[in-house]
Formats: sequence, C-alpha cells, structure tokens
Amino acid sequence: MAVSPTAGLGDKLLPPRKASSRFLYKFRSIRRLEWLPAILLRNELYFPTALELNDPDEARPKVVSAPLRAEAEKFRRYVPIDPTLSDAGYHARWNGLMKHISQVGDLQLLEMQEKALHRHLVQNRLFSLTKRPDNLHLWQEYADNHTGYCLEFRNQGPVFSKAFEVRYQDRIEIDVADEAKVNPWFYFYKTPKWKEEEEVRICMQRDENPIVTFQPRLLTRIILGNRISVEHEDVICGLVAQRQERLLIVRESDVKFNFMRRTKTGPISEDPESDSARAGEHGEGA
Repeated sequence: MAVSPTAGLGDKLLPPRKASSRFLYKFRSIRRLEWLPAILLRNELYFPTALELNDPDEARPKVVSAPLRAEAEKFRRYVPIDPTLSDAGYHARWNGLMKHISQVGDLQLLEMQEKALHRHLVQNRLFSLTKRPDNLHLWQEYADNHTGYCLEFRNQGPVFSKAFEVRYQDRIEIDVADEAKVNPWFYFYKTPKWKEEEEVRICMQRDENPIVTFQPRLLTRIILGNRISVEHEDVICGLVAQRQERLLIVRESDVKFNFMRRTKTGPISEDPESDSARAGEHGEGA
C-alpha cells in the first residue's frame, strides 16, 4: 500500500500535485548497467529507501518545538502502561517521567524526538522520476555526462499513477505535537538546491516489497546519451532485442529536437507507436 499523500491537514506544507506529464523519465548512469536487465526483461523497478538516496536531508523534516507539558501528555498517551502497576506505582513512574522531561529541556527533547522520528521516516521508499528527457542537468549528474541513458515511461497504470510532483522550499517542518498536522506531505518537498531535477516521485511504506512490477507497454523508449560508448550501446541494444514488448531506441539529440518541436511550433504526436521520428537511427528495438 503506497503512502497516501492526502492524509491529514497542515498549514505550512501543501498537498502534492499529481504528475500531469504524459511521460515520465528516469536517468541512469552506465555504471549501473547491471540494473537494466531487471527493467527491460522482467519489468521490475527497485524502490530504494530514503536513506539510500543522495540527499542527506531526504525524509528528515525539521521538527517544530512544542511545550514540554504537551509533549509529556503525548508520551503518557502512547507509552504502554504496565497493568501490574498500582495507582501509586503508576503515578511514581509518571512523576519520574515529568521530572526527566523538565531536566532535559526543550532543545534536547526536541533533538531526541527529531532523531527518533528520522530513523523511522528514512526507511520508507521513494522512486524518483522527472518530467522531461532534455534536462541537461540530469544528463550531466545522473547519466555521467551524457554517457548513460534515460528510460521513458507512460504516466499510466497502477504504479505511475501514484507519481506526484516535488515542491521546493527552504524550510520543511512538521509539528509532531499537533496530530492534525502530521501528514506525509513532506516526502514531496525538497530544498531549492535540488530544483533543477524537476522531480516527481512515488512513495511506498518501508514494509512493502521494494521490487515493483510495471506493465511492459508502459516502458516506451530508451534514450541513449550523446556520448555513450559503442560497447555500452551494443549491450543495451542486445537487451532490447530480447524483449517481448516493442521498445524504441533513440538518441538524446533526436529527443531534444522532437521536444523542441512540441514546445515551440505546436504539438506533434507523443505516441511512440505512431511517431516515426522517435525511433532514431536504430528504429525499433525489438
């Protein structure tokens, strides 16, 4: 079951917007070519935990301070009570907890809560995609300076229909003392230094299977970087030839040209089955 992006109500974080692009894109380094057979031949995607991603602040929102008394009341509601304790024993334990909280102080208590919460949040799973195939920043950073490849998926089906856009802002905060404001919307926020990625993402809970199967027809093209080696290109073409479902192989330069035609001179077909210009020099891959 995917993490719902519509639970709860916060006054600082907005609910995420559903990804509206007809196609979504995943850039890959050629150094991770061993991942490609699972995608091309078994139609499988691996959903990493937030801890495995390259942003050290991923799934680590800032916890907003709350009064100690409110925090103590929250602890009393959630800490299991020993049924063997007498009333006097329970009150002694409660008073001990209150004394400890008072001695710790607001700042240390907040830090303890934040660390404990982050240990839990970073175990949930995120699959990152982007909105367009001609993002030069992504070709540089995630496709090893145009030597890698990019996968194109239709934004359809049970997997990709759960993709939501990422927003970018400086401070990402949650108030754990107010249960009405605790929601998973922070998973769809990143700081502005990541804005060039134009990310959309799919979230899953940590106890779900990290290997997710998609419908083969939803993988429509594999785009080869302009600087990919002949050796790596041959490996990719060989894998594509083994697919049962049709898959087009195109060049990065061809994609950029087609994308410019769509945005500057009016729409052309975005359907890989009908747009021969998308086949590139290799034609059909299967």
